[in-house]
Amino acid sequence: MNGTLKRAAVACLVMFGLLMLNVNYLQALKAEELRSDARNIRNYYDRYDVQRGRITAGGTILAQSVEKKKGDFRFVRNYPDGKVFAHVTGFFSPESQSAIENSENRYLDSTHPDLLLRRASTCSPASRPAAPTSR
Repeated sequence: MNGTLKRAAVACLVMFGLLMLNVNYLQALKAEELRSDARNIRNYYDRYDVQRGRITAGGTILAQSVEKKKGDFRFVRNYPDGKVFAHVTGFFSPESQSAIENSENRYLDSTHPDLLLRRASTCSPASRPAAPTSR
């Protein structure tokens, strides 16, 4: 094999190895840092991709998620009596949330472990109503 060709092949092999090391470093060691970086715009949009639960009091809806037909966000938080209950419900935004929106965040976005059985039971075939049969 030609010496120049051998050096070029070894250089390509070394660069490929360094590339694989860098990819593994980024995906394994720096993944959490990259995920929580403020410049990561996916986090901004992901917060509005989930339909959050309602906040109610005595049958009155204090806060709810409303699906949008157009725009960048799938769901937008709506506060029907916003000024009246603002000190209790707080707010929800891409950067943060406050009051009930903050303290009950895991329940509102359905990530709390207590909701695991409820989510699993709604996915099981036994919980679905039977399809109507035609005769």
